[in-house]
Amino acid sequence: YEYMTSDTFSPKLNSMSKINGVGEGVAMQIVVKKAPKSYEKNILSIINNLRKGSSFKDLISGGVNLKHFGNVSNNKDEKKEHTVIDDKAISLLEKKISKPLLQVNYRILTSTSNDLQTNSILNNVAGGFAQFDYPLGNGIKTKKVKDAKKISYEFSFRKFNGKESMILNTGELVSL
Repeated sequence: YEYMTSDTFSPKLNSMSKINGVGEGVAMQIVVKKAPKSYEKNILSIINNLRKGSSFKDLISGGVNLKHFGNVSNNKDEKKEHTVIDDKAISLLEKKISKPLLQVNYRILTSTSNDLQTNSILNNVAGGFAQFDYPLGNGIKTKKVKDAKKISYEFSFRKFNGKESMILNTGELVSL
C-alpha cells in the first residue's frame, strides 16, 4: 500500500459503474476484528530468526503461515543474495507489525439474472485487487465461495469467518 501511486479504489469503482441499474447489483463488505497477539509474536520470532541467518523459506515451512510476507531465493549456494532477500523480508515484516494487526474478511457479493453475468461482474470487481500484488511482499488472492447460502448468511449477519480471514495492519486495510 505504501508503494501505490494512484487511487486504489478507482479500479473497483470503474468496474461497478458498468453495472446496470435494474436487475444487477454488487455489494462489498469488510468485517474486522483485532488479530490475536500470537500473530505479532510469530512475526517477531521470524524476524529474530532471520537476523540469526535462518532462511525465510525454512521458517515458513515450519508451520507459521506467513508466506505472503516475502520471497526467498531457492538456491542455498547464493548466500550473498539470500542475505539481501532476507533483509527485505525483515524490513517488510517490521513494516507489517509497525501498526496494529487485524483479521479481515473482505467480501464481494454480486447478483444478476444469470450466472455468466454474475461471474463477469465478480471477476471485474475482484480484478481491482490485482494492483495490491507486490512481488516481494503482500498480495491479495480472491476466492470464489461455492456455498452461496453460507456466504449470504455470513454477509447478512456480518459474521466473521476466521478460516477465510487475512491479516492486515491498519494502513493496509485503509488502502483497500
